[in-house]
Amino acid sequence: MAETSLDVAAAGMATIPVEDVPVRTTRLKTEPSKSVKILPHVIGVVRPIRSIPDGLNNFRANGISPEELHAALAMGTIKKVLNLSGDIPGKMTMADVHAICIEHQVEYVTSGQLDRFDALSGYQEGKGYLRSAAAAARHLLGGNVLVVDRSGNRAGALIGAYLIVHHGFSLERAVRHNNWERFVVQPRKGYKYLETVTFVGQGALSR
Repeated sequence: MAETSLDVAAAGMATIPVEDVPVRTTRLKTEPSKSVKILPHVIGVVRPIRSIPDGLNNFRANGISPEELHAALAMGTIKKVLNLSGDIPGKMTMADVHAICIEHQVEYVTSGQLDRFDALSGYQEGKGYLRSAAAAARHLLGGNVLVVDRSGNRAGALIGAYLIVHHGFSLERAVRHNNWERFVVQPRKGYKYLETVTFVGQGALSR
């Protein structure tokens, strides 16, 4: 698939019929179960880590602990960490993530380096976080990246847009990869994140 800018020309939000969205336990045939069992030899230790199905050894993790991050980076596959989670009270701070990356000689990138990916800036009405998604895609295209997030919603916005633009995912498939069925049913719950993916998905449909 030819590389396409994330700043596609589309308007509005896509409507995904609820009946077309499979239950959370359903997996696509093109995404075998082994794709979410990453870093084989440490499964159970690195419990929260899932594969990003792009064939580039990219991964994502929600609510990862310091011990789990140490175990993941010790494998040597991950060369860069994109930290979108901020400080997680009682679990891990951004400083902790940075220190662990330094210990394992892994590059560390924060959300502040992705055009301020937060609720206060970097957001475009009707489009979501396109600039952040484009910046994240540049890192992900290099491979061997772990995207760390607290709940997975911020990561879902960036990863979903990346998979649509650079790997030919449909909007529906990106929603399923993110486990965002709840956003389809209650779109206002995470509309800024969903908006990013639906805007890009609409553009992909119009090309």
